[in-house]
Amino acid sequence: MLEILKKEYRKHKTFIMVYIAVCTFLAFFFGQYMYNAIPVTTLASGEATLSEGDTILELNRMVLGDSLKNLAGSYSGVIGISCEPFTGLLFLGIMQNINKLAGHPMAMPELPVGHPAVLAIVAVCFVASKFMKANSTTKVFGICTLGYLEKFLGTACVIAIGILTVAGVAGSTSAAVVNAAAPGEVLQSAGNFTVGVVSTIFAVIMSIMSLIINFIIQIVMMGLDALETMTPSIVDVILEVLKTAIVLFVFIINVAFPPIGYAINIIILIICCLIFKACYNAAQYLRRVYVRPFFAGIFGYKEDYPLVKKKIPSRVKKALADRLDEIQMTIPVYTIKKPRKWDLKLKLYERVWLVNVGGETGLIFRKYNGVRNAFYKLESTEENPVYLRKGFRFFELYNYRKPANKEKKQLIKIKDMDFVFSREYRYRFDEIIAMSGLVNVNEEKMNKREKRKSEFKEWWNGMFYHDEEPALETVKVPAEEEN
Repeated sequence: MLEILKKEYRKHKTFIMVYIAVCTFLAFFFGQYMYNAIPVTTLASGEATLSEGDTILELNRMVLGDSLKNLAGSYSGVIGISCEPFTGLLFLGIMQNINKLAGHPMAMPELPVGHPAVLAIVAVCFVASKFMKANSTTKVFGICTLGYLEKFLGTACVIAIGILTVAGVAGSTSAAVVNAAAPGEVLQSAGNFTVGVVSTIFAVIMSIMSLIINFIIQIVMMGLDALETMTPSIVDVILEVLKTAIVLFVFIINVAFPPIGYAINIIILIICCLIFKACYNAAQYLRRVYVRPFFAGIFGYKEDYPLVKKKIPSRVKKALADRLDEIQMTIPVYTIKKPRKWDLKLKLYERVWLVNVGGETGLIFRKYNGVRNAFYKLESTEENPVYLRKGFRFFELYNYRKPANKEKKQLIKIKDMDFVFSREYRYRFDEIIAMSGLVNVNEEKMNKREKRKSEFKEWWNGMFYHDEEPALETVKVPAEEEN
């Protein structure tokens, strides 16, 4: 898990550093600088003169008491929003309107989602997303459109929560301490500085943690979406109802019983951490095999999509260290069925590499026959052909099982290995076939179709159209001569 987080950090390093810088600046501006320059109304009594001992107690209460409570309360919705942003926003919007109609019994802030027009849009998106994901014919479209939009919306909400909380907690903490110390006391500046530094560090750390938590939970949810691409509609309906019910339960518990809500949030996070690695493979599969080709289909596939990326994958480098200059193709493929042969221990949606090096085509596995980063050569023969199929959703690489009895030559029509890869290679498919020597399933089907058409045409012509039989020649008999 830590390796994956490091890799994602390197990938999004610029964005993360900018986010940290913004949080740090806001914490300093609202906490240390702003309240030294601008008099404000604070949580503590601004007119009372506190003794040295009372001031220390006030510092302790503000730093270790209310500030932590405020932080925990502010971030209590991160779990739910990360799971299902549409569900979370719909819940918050409905609760805000109920609170308004009841005379504001709950101290809820006014959020844009509470506006009827915004709430209506969120409700439509929620219903449409659930309907599409629960229907086998529209689930992929729903995952790639509203489902992916929901992920970005969830991240945006978590970032906003972090930034607003940093500014709010730092500001209230610093202001309270400034007014808690009596004018002229030595502890005033020291207390202000101490609480400012503590609130800055703690609030920024919590904001960064909320972003990490959001990433972990979103990967887990994407893993569930990937599983839904292979399940029937009835299972999809059950999963979607279950996810919505759990998220609503988490939100309600956090509002009604905050301590229990904190405990449930921690339990959910621990569960997500335990299944994170498996879900990460599934999320990568979903992103590369469904989402990216979906948008490539909208904006147009690249005709020169590279068969070898500029940066050769580390596993390929390790497996082919002495032949890097011979590499002609490196394609990430994902297993959608655990192989029955080869003594392979592949996980569902695990990524391996389809490569061509020096005219040899094969797969690079993480581990095979005790060898790490092993190269397995693919040889398509008449007895054991390896197929490559251009499908509507993805390209597929597979073969069929051999019969247990060696005397039988007929292959069993059950797939032995089954890998898929992105349709972004659409315009390079013929090159991949020519380079690898694998059987082109689409061409075979086309040839069989043409053969069947030709045979049917011959049969049809034989049934209804016959060649005319040659006419018999008439022999003219000479008339008998008259006597």
